[in-house]
Amino acid sequence: DFRAVEAEIVVPYRGAAAEDVETAICAPLWDGVQSVEGLETFTCTAQAGRARAVATMAPGNDALRFVNSLRTEVSAIDTFPDRADPAVVRELHRTDPVTSVAISGDLPLSELDFYAEGLSDRLTALPGVARVTRGGLGTRTLTISASRTVLESHGLTPAALAMAIAAQNIDLPIGTLEGDDAELTVRFTAERDTAAALATIPVMALPNGATLTLSDVALIEERFEPSHDRAFVDGAPAIVLDVAKALNADALRVLDGVATLVAEETAHQPPSIRIEVVQDVTSIIRDRLVMLVQNGVIGLVLVVIVMSLFFRPGFAIWAAMGLPVAFAGAFLWMALTGLSLNMMTLVALLMAIGIVMDDSIVIADSIAVHASENPTVETVTKGVTAVAPGVISSFLTTLAVFLPLAFLAGELGAVLEVLPVVLLAALFASLIEAFFILPHHLKGGMKKTAPSRFRTRFDAGFDILRERGVGRLADAAIKARWLVVGLAIGALILTVGALMGGVVKREAMP
Repeated sequence: DFRAVEAEIVVPYRGAAAEDVETAICAPLWDGVQSVEGLETFTCTAQAGRARAVATMAPGNDALRFVNSLRTEVSAIDTFPDRADPAVVRELHRTDPVTSVAISGDLPLSELDFYAEGLSDRLTALPGVARVTRGGLGTRTLTISASRTVLESHGLTPAALAMAIAAQNIDLPIGTLEGDDAELTVRFTAERDTAAALATIPVMALPNGATLTLSDVALIEERFEPSHDRAFVDGAPAIVLDVAKALNADALRVLDGVATLVAEETAHQPPSIRIEVVQDVTSIIRDRLVMLVQNGVIGLVLVVIVMSLFFRPGFAIWAAMGLPVAFAGAFLWMALTGLSLNMMTLVALLMAIGIVMDDSIVIADSIAVHASENPTVETVTKGVTAVAPGVISSFLTTLAVFLPLAFLAGELGAVLEVLPVVLLAALFASLIEAFFILPHHLKGGMKKTAPSRFRTRFDAGFDILRERGVGRLADAAIKARWLVVGLAIGALILTVGALMGGVVKREAMP
């Protein structure tokens, strides 16, 4: 995971304008976190009704200590307005999004929310699922309305009613646990967050010994206030469950588990409730895997077909085995180094497809030239050693081009460092196969046989193309060598001009 350690701080301040949130929440947050060890950057965004801040840890610090220290310092801030809710501090990027499940139907939102809560628990229990977040409802609020006449009949005031409610909703820090590696803040929480729980709050004792509860003097309603994050499916209000996996979990397996659970839930629920997967983040990975397999198979088939035109089919098949061996070497190295099959490693493997076959083809051709008449160990070895300097030079050139990517600094370097690791592992495995395994297989398949009619005609036709077509073109280029050099330099100048003039657009990370 190349992302920097970040922690999010959210402080709800209901009913406040963005300017008030900036002054009352963001400013105290900025002052309060300055003593946190390892803090690199801190940004706070003020919105209507809440503040959201993101603290970034400097490299080389302990993530757990950083987040706990941040949580301790934020909880110690005592200048927040009384109407502001307690700050919520959590570490970001400990999970990766996988998919979203939408729940809709011809039911009240409260009933959909009740079902979504149960489905969320079942999704969380799936292997690899780290967190399920509910959204699309808007803001859930509990509204308490009381008639002044009813309050006065019992000798109550709105302030007394508010004090009775506040006394039953407590969230206070009570101390800190200090350890060798971290500090943990201990809080006491006793909150009534449902209409049924609020209804039983005692308001006052009556002369006859009975207790007057909140439901006796007030109307309690649970509502979902409209907001910018409301979700709709086919025009109907919906609840969206965002499913995230643990960093070390397999995204495709998590998605398969979610899809299976959704199918089971759909089969057992009435038509009034619709459950469907509405977003699939893993589709890109799946598409890259399909592309990798397709390109690999097409590459193998084309190599076998083309080489079969010049060699025997068995000879061509053994030469094509360099591709699966290269992939096997890359996968083995990825397993040993803890790399996963992700977007960047798939790009490296796709790049390797076009490179790894060169070694096998060059060595196979050299062996065919040197050992076609007398396929012995000596002639096969001579064929390998004849092209060994060129093959090794090609590998070292690729190494020199891609290896510096492993030493780039910053976030871009963390993203690109896996490219040379996977690509060079595939090339190295291909090199080992081409030098030490391929010659032995080719030696056993070089028994001299009479050429077929197709072979005779194809060789004759190719000789004509080589001598009368490519050969004459090469002779003309050599005779007009200064013209060819001038055209090459002109093409280079045009390329640089297109880049510098903005004809070809440039973008670091498209």
